[in-house]
Amino acid sequence: MRVGLLVACFIAGVAHACPALAAAGAGHASLDIALAGGAPPEPVSRELLQRYRAYRQTLAATRLEGATVAGAVQRRYALRRVFFSVEECAELFSRDDRYDAFTAARLALRDRGLPDGQYRSRLQALEASLPDDLRRARHEPLLAVELPEAEAFARRRGADAEGIRRLRVAQLGSAAAQRLFELDVQRANWRQRVERYHRLLSVAPGQAEAWAQQHFSARERLRLGAERSDGSE
Repeated sequence: MRVGLLVACFIAGVAHACPALAAAGAGHASLDIALAGGAPPEPVSRELLQRYRAYRQTLAATRLEGATVAGAVQRRYALRRVFFSVEECAELFSRDDRYDAFTAARLALRDRGLPDGQYRSRLQALEASLPDDLRRARHEPLLAVELPEAEAFARRRGADAEGIRRLRVAQLGSAAAQRLFELDVQRANWRQRVERYHRLLSVAPGQAEAWAQQHFSARERLRLGAERSDGSE
């Protein structure tokens, strides 16, 4: 990740920049939901919400030029103290602060130039210090990018379905890998039915519509109609 992007994430707040981290139970989650116009699970003070909105707006307008990661963290901490009491900061941002500390330690570890095996071992130990939900949240956005690339690389190297399954189990665990396999089956089934429908549609439109009534649910037929309108399959 580029340094400038790291600084931006620290200025914005790690959980604000990463939805998976926000969903991991950050203390300001109810305020974030209320700001987005949703119904938070817990009551939110109108006065606190107004201060939180002003804080977020000021945070977004903070200039980043020349800021280091450490400087960005201190700038954000100072800004919090303008809008919130010490007790409010602890309640709202303690989880963010824990992830900030982890990220700062990870960057310091990276900059030490350790041999790869030693670096990975110490990074794993550092990650183990995070709560389970934050550790999962840290990896979710990475997996969303890395797993498809890893699967594509494995297929180019000749991996079969079992090889892809083992890769997914290693990355996600057996339960998530099984859910992903089931999703693959559903997508393949959808594509097969859509292709057959379009083949029928090209030669016998009446038969195609009758066949669609039998082989697509009402919701699927709405999706099928939308795809036809878009000119896609």
